[in-house]
Formats: sequence, structure tokens, C-alpha cells
Amino acid sequence: MILPPVRSIACPSWRWILALALSFALPACDQFSLPAAKAKVEEQAAEAQKSGDYPRAVRLYESLLDGTAATAKIHYSLALLYDDKLKDPISALHHFRRYMRMSGDEASKKEVARFIQRIELEIAAGNADSGIMTKREAARLKNENLKLQEQITRLQADLADARRKSSAKDGTKTARDPKGFSTNPATAAAEKSVGRETRTYTVQKGDTLASIARRFYKNAQRYKDIADANQNQLNGTVDLKVGQTLIIPQ
Repeated sequence: MILPPVRSIACPSWRWILALALSFALPACDQFSLPAAKAKVEEQAAEAQKSGDYPRAVRLYESLLDGTAATAKIHYSLALLYDDKLKDPISALHHFRRYMRMSGDEASKKEVARFIQRIELEIAAGNADSGIMTKREAARLKNENLKLQEQITRLQADLADARRKSSAKDGTKTARDPKGFSTNPATAAAEKSVGRETRTYTVQKGDTLASIARRFYKNAQRYKDIADANQNQLNGTVDLKVGQTLIIPQ
């Protein structure tokens, strides 16, 4: 009896076995090589920075950023690079702020906070010199302007009140006796020397004989008339004192 040929059970090729083994081995290999690769890139970035190739150092550092807290120190390195070497305060400020959000090193964050404050002041000063104003600076100036306006309003009210009181006080000074002369002895003596129908004026801050003459006569040259009428007070000078009562002849 002739038996049919025996078929051998197909066995997988050795190539497939090797591929299957590699498929399990490679992920584990990547896991072990990835940190080493990142460390190598970070080392290359530091070397580029040390040699003065700052653009390459920036590219290498930025290639390591992945948004995780583990890269906080990379943001710190970039911030120092932009601040110290590239003189780019905007970029330095960005990376310092990213470090503040991602880092857990409280002691280092205090130092970085001082860096941020310094850079913000430098940017504000630069904007002021160039005519560019930040929103914060504009808000500060607006608040100061409002305070100044309030102060001006109060001062104007105080000045108006002082003028009212001064006018009332002048009224008592220029009170007349039954003969029509001032009750102030010095003023009365001068009035009697120039005539009864005479006005008086209390000197205010900033007044001069010329400005008073312009006020009453519309002619500054008539200051001599006022000086002559008040010879007893001025003694031949044009020096006035605030609060002094002058005779204003007709």
C-alpha cells in the first residue's frame, strides 16, 4: 500500500521571528536612548552658546521644548541667552515667564521674578524713549492725570474762597468815617492829601504799579499817579507788599 506523502507543518521563517523580536525590542530601546539623545542635544546647545554661535544654540534648545515641566530649565537657559547675549528682552521675558509657570524651584523663581521685574522696567523705559506707551504706563498716567485734575479743582475752589474772604476783609478796611475818609489812619492821611473822592485797592500776589494802573486807568503809564498818592507807604519805591492798601486817585 502506497502511503500519501507526509506534509510537514509549516514553520514560520526565521526572518519573521527576527522581525517580531525587534518589534518588541525597539520601543524599549527608544525609551532608554531618548533621554540620552536629549542630553546630547542640550550639551551641543551649551557648546554652541559657549563658542558664540547663539542662533544655533537657540535652535538646539528650542528643539528640546515639549511643553512639559521637565523642560523648565531649557526655558531658563533660553531666557538667559536672549537676555545676556542676544539683547532681546521680549524673548527673554517670554521664557522667564514660562519658567515661572513650569518650575517648582521656589528659590530660583524668586531670582527669576527679579529678572522679570528688571526687564519690564527696561522695556517700559525704552518704550517711553521711543514714544511707545504700554497699557500699564497709559493707565498709570491716566490715574495721575485724574488726581491732578482733582487737585486743580480743589485749589480753584480754595482760591475763590480766599478771594471772597479777601473782598470781605477789604470792605472793612475801606470803611468810611462820617466825613467820607477811610477808617484806616494811614489810608485816611493819604486820602486827605489827594482828595476825598479816592478809591483804594489791596495789593494781590503778582501785582505791580503798572498792572494796577492798567486795571484802573487802562494806561500803565499812570503808575506814577498811584506812586505819588502812596508816597507815605512806598517811600519813593515801586515795591509792593501783598495785602498793602493803596490809594487809587481819580
